[in-house]
Amino acid sequence: MPRKVWFGLFQTLVTVTLLWAIAQQMDWAAMGRIVSAISPSFYLYSLAILASGQACYACRWYVVLRGLGIAIPLRRVVRYHLIGMLFTSVLPTAMGGDGARLFYVGREQGYADAGASVVVDRLLGLLSFVVVATALSWWLQGGDWDRRDIRSTLALLCAGGAFGLACVLVMPLDRWLDGVWSPTGRIGQAIDVALQVVTRTRQVVRSPLVLGGALGLTLLNLVLVAAIYQMFLVAADGVAPTVGELVLVLTLVSVFVNIPVSLNGIGLREQLHIWLLGSVGVSTEAAVGVSVVMLLQLMAFSLIGLAVWVSTGRRGNHPAEIGGALTAADGVEPAVRTPNPLQR
Repeated sequence: MPRKVWFGLFQTLVTVTLLWAIAQQMDWAAMGRIVSAISPSFYLYSLAILASGQACYACRWYVVLRGLGIAIPLRRVVRYHLIGMLFTSVLPTAMGGDGARLFYVGREQGYADAGASVVVDRLLGLLSFVVVATALSWWLQGGDWDRRDIRSTLALLCAGGAFGLACVLVMPLDRWLDGVWSPTGRIGQAIDVALQVVTRTRQVVRSPLVLGGALGLTLLNLVLVAAIYQMFLVAADGVAPTVGELVLVLTLVSVFVNIPVSLNGIGLREQLHIWLLGSVGVSTEAAVGVSVVMLLQLMAFSLIGLAVWVSTGRRGNHPAEIGGALTAADGVEPAVRTPNPLQR
């Protein structure tokens, strides 16, 4: 049996086990009261706020693309971001959306530049989470935030991220490999593409504007989502954690849910909510409730991504057909026609 199949079975087993463990902790009568306590207007408000938060992420990617000198209109970046959300939701890995973004930008601008933009966007987002979480873990007092293991883990992750960023900036990998090891075939091509991605990544992360913009937009999204959490928890549980506490919870969930032990983080995300929100007095039922509500709302945006994907497919596979305005307005040469592996 292929290794991927074994890993998928392992993730499925972990997901089912986590969901079963969560179900054993739940008071379903209390969950019913929480559901009835949430007004329909909350879902409208929260969708609008969540849309603003996702716009922050699309703008972060746009800033990275501009830092690489890739002139793609913001409306198209938003379109590709929504398509990425669709594939993140339907594929059993959080990396599915990155693959979709890589494909659509790559066929217009080249896959090395597209790969660099996706890698930098992903890494800067993760680094921003770690930096914000580390700062808040030292600033907030009381509860589990005073635990040394949390602070030490975050500090270690922050130091590791800073070290990795420094390595990208100063390590001349191309010169080290040149003349020392020159493999041919697919391995050589893969190394060449990887070196191009590293070179382009080094270019963009040297820009203070890109680094500052990524951190600022990530923090703004976290604050917006924290506002949704606060609205839900006040209505459902009568508990109102501070925005700072909720931002710390969100950053920790965002960091640790990337551990690929469950399908799309299902089960792991809810367990993290129970543990982290429980430290500020939130009940298990309210913690699971807000996690599920946010997941469903993100899936609603995935349906918008589905509509955008279908619309993009109808315009044709060629980049000039998908967005002829890009070539005309920005002077970008159309890429060679390639089949669309995302079409079904």
